[in-house]
Amino acid sequence: MHGSVTIPRVGMEVLVTFIDGDPDQPVVSGCLSNSLNPAPYELPAHQTRSVFRSRSTPDGGGFNELYLEDRSEQELIYVRAQRDVEQKINHDSRIEVGNDRLETVKGNSISVVETEERRTVGADRKVQVKADDYLHVDNNSYWRVGQTLVAEAGQQVHIKAGANLILDAGASITLKAGGQHIVIGAGGIFSSSPISQGGVPVIGARSVSGLPTPVAALLSASLVSQKQAFQDAAAKAAPVCAICLKIKGGQP
Repeated sequence: MHGSVTIPRVGMEVLVTFIDGDPDQPVVSGCLSNSLNPAPYELPAHQTRSVFRSRSTPDGGGFNELYLEDRSEQELIYVRAQRDVEQKINHDSRIEVGNDRLETVKGNSISVVETEERRTVGADRKVQVKADDYLHVDNNSYWRVGQTLVAEAGQQVHIKAGANLILDAGASITLKAGGQHIVIGAGGIFSSSPISQGGVPVIGARSVSGLPTPVAALLSASLVSQKQAFQDAAAKAAPVCAICLKIKGGQP
């Protein structure tokens, strides 16, 4: 099935035509503006604007709207949803923005990419996180910085390896703490004071396992149907115990 349908609401003034001039075959061919239901935008100030606006029902307190502004140098396509917007694309989706793009999300933003994601930034990338930041990588993680890598923490930096931790520098490694330092370089190992035995190691902060709850719940949602299928199969199948069958003289 295909086509378009617009059902007039109570109180709307409509334009009625008749198929082949037959009064028994009326057709509502359009809705008209009047003093009770004026045009969505003042005329002739917005005469270059083509508007399609619906009205929430019942009560009529909200509306959905699509308009095309064709005034020269002010061309615009505007879409307004009173509540939700849904898109379903069965194949590819492409968006090209000739200048800037601004996106504001006042709630949560969740994105799920089931295969590979690639992103290229031609200039600087600036990200500000005003709370915690979580990154969970199931396999390997690789960083490559062309010049300088700086990491600064207000309290503690904790790096933990399950087996080996390797720090490899082409020229030297410097450890500084409490006004003392150790330098490892091609000329040898140098310390600002004699090295003594003893001391108590500081226990580092523990890493967070898994993802934050909202994201983990979203990712597991795709497994609900599979889990239900397993439960249905288990409910229909008769339990089999090989040992019990042998005791009763049966065959497992």
